[in-house]
Amino acid sequence: FRRVLLRSLGTALALFRAGAEVTLVGRSEESGSAAVDWIQRQSDAAEYPHRGASLTYMKGDIGTVSSSQGECPRLCVSL
Repeated sequence: FRRVLLRSLGTALALFRAGAEVTLVGRSEESGSAAVDWIQRQSDAAEYPHRGASLTYMKGDIGTVSSSQGECPRLCVSL
């Protein structure tokens, strides 16, 4: 796996450190940006120098099955 769509910060942090292309999904741009910043601060490039790793945020709601059904096609096109 190289590209992952996530809501969990702990999982996102571990996958980013392992070199994955990680996309965080959430309803708030503010908290999404804060999460990306936090993961990057926790993953010093000198300690985790994986060239393929990337970390992005996409606004969306995948918290329930019904909201996921509406969001997934849009998010998948963006990925």
